[in-house]
Amino acid sequence: MKYHKTQLKVLNEKIESVNKQKVRFGMRKHRNSPTFPIEGYSLCCFSPTNKFRVICANIVRNTYFELLTLLIVIFNTLILILDEPSLNEPYTKQVIDSVNFVVLWWYIFEVLIRILAQGFTGGSGAFLRDTFNVFDFILVILISTIMILEYQGWNFTGDATRMKQFTTTAKAMKMLRPLRLARTPALRDTLGSLISAMPNLINAWAINILFIYIFGLLGVHIMCGKVSNCANEVYRNKKDCLAAGQEWVTPPQNYNNIFAAMRTFFEIQTL
Repeated sequence: MKYHKTQLKVLNEKIESVNKQKVRFGMRKHRNSPTFPIEGYSLCCFSPTNKFRVICANIVRNTYFELLTLLIVIFNTLILILDEPSLNEPYTKQVIDSVNFVVLWWYIFEVLIRILAQGFTGGSGAFLRDTFNVFDFILVILISTIMILEYQGWNFTGDATRMKQFTTTAKAMKMLRPLRLARTPALRDTLGSLISAMPNLINAWAINILFIYIFGLLGVHIMCGKVSNCANEVYRNKKDCLAAGQEWVTPPQNYNNIFAAMRTFFEIQTL
């Protein structure tokens, strides 16, 4: 049974009413939250009143669907702890690979059902209209590609270096899976606050560099050439050290030039 356009309009009005109540109580509205309007055609095939699309939208709007997705991402993040390069147990490796394969299929299913429900690009609530969804989509595509190549036994014949580089890159990309936790509303707000604070953080960092530069100049004028020492601690000055055939050593942390001085003060500051 298809939804009548009037019923669909009433449903969207109720959704907007719920969103207004959330804003009233200090809760931000998210495009990726369980409440979003059904607008436009999804994938140029499914209209807003299409029964299959409405079913997909109801699944995505369900709070338990969001909770299940979050639990799967957390579980997959914990599994990464066991996936160590030194792991030699065949059974454990097989279990980890099987879990990763099942989780990958869930990621693909989740992205597809969201695209069907929200639309891909058309409409204000479309899937790719949300920055977090774009990141999520790219991440799933990369993970899928890497795992498909691994399961197909992809290799670079006769080139061990390229094969090693590919394996290292693949493992590094798979470590990005925990970043899917950033799509949860709470972490979204935190990440959004950090991004909005970036201009002020950049200003603070610029002031910090200015002070490091000032102290670096001071260090060059006062301590230039005074932190070197002889390889043999018996000799205290450079002349005696070189005369004895010893090496006059300058440590990496020195004040012989402005760049070395700034690096030294930066290391001291971050201890």
